[in-house]
Amino acid sequence: MADRINKFGQEVTLIAYDAAGVEIFQTDTLRVDFDIRHIETYTRAKIGIFNLSPDTIKLLTKPKSIFLTLWVSLHGATPVKIASDLYVSNAINEIKVPDSELCLYCTSKYKENLDRPVDVWVKNPTLSKVIKKVFENSGYNGLYELRHFPAEYLSYVNYRPTLRQGSLMTVLESMGEEYGFTVFTENNIIVLLYRCQTANYKTSTFEREEHVVKLSSNNLRSSPKIGIAAMSIVSNLDLNIKPGAVLDISDLTTASVDLDFTKLAIGLDLVQQGVAGFNKYQVQKVQHKGSNWIDLWQTQAVAHPPTQGESMNTDAWWTPYSY
Repeated sequence: MADRINKFGQEVTLIAYDAAGVEIFQTDTLRVDFDIRHIETYTRAKIGIFNLSPDTIKLLTKPKSIFLTLWVSLHGATPVKIASDLYVSNAINEIKVPDSELCLYCTSKYKENLDRPVDVWVKNPTLSKVIKKVFENSGYNGLYELRHFPAEYLSYVNYRPTLRQGSLMTVLESMGEEYGFTVFTENNIIVLLYRCQTANYKTSTFEREEHVVKLSSNNLRSSPKIGIAAMSIVSNLDLNIKPGAVLDISDLTTASVDLDFTKLAIGLDLVQQGVAGFNKYQVQKVQHKGSNWIDLWQTQAVAHPPTQGESMNTDAWWTPYSY
């Protein structure tokens, strides 16, 4: 029996299963690289498995539904699930002499649910009532979470009846533009994440302890980069950093100006003037990357503060940012 791969103390276990949940393949003895992105609408991922046998390649690339779950562990710690219910939408076997890599391109299993049609009419709608009716009308009976919504938003009654039509995704996106939230998938949950603002973050769950991740220089790969209405970080792999997590930078002593914004924020003084006064940032995009073979084990995130700076509007959520 082959030994488990754990170079640099990094372990990855991959499990593949069919639509019925029957396991068809598992490995912790082959090189596995992963790149998992929690971004708007649904999770995307690229999983690379090295030096598979031809029969296993055929098994994982059959024209039928294949799903993946990944567990990770560092230095013998208890394994933690980093992703589940990843649907393999495409697969390419590449020869990288002397190795071969099967690249599995995945989306969240729940993308299929988000593509379902919706046609619903709601009278005396509160936001929570409309969301519930929209999910029910689409036929989705799984889990969903309303994250960071202020209570007054969910309970406010609009006495005009509302009609919602389209796919579940387009309906939720339209409502998100109206009510200020973004759609994500997180393993087996569809998450509606409210983008907290200056006027209402105190009545939301923004500052609850379970959502706060206190950043430490011991866990960061580099100083945070602060730009207009955004902060980006690169840390060691941290699964607590996910959409809706609140990054607390109060213990950090240094930060740098994001190079993407140097033309707008020429000096550190301008950045301090614009964003000083609040030390918590709400995560909106997350990328987890790692391998059990090479020195790659990190989390990259983009986050935004809910409050306004002194001279620039730091709750301007339009700020473009991509990896």
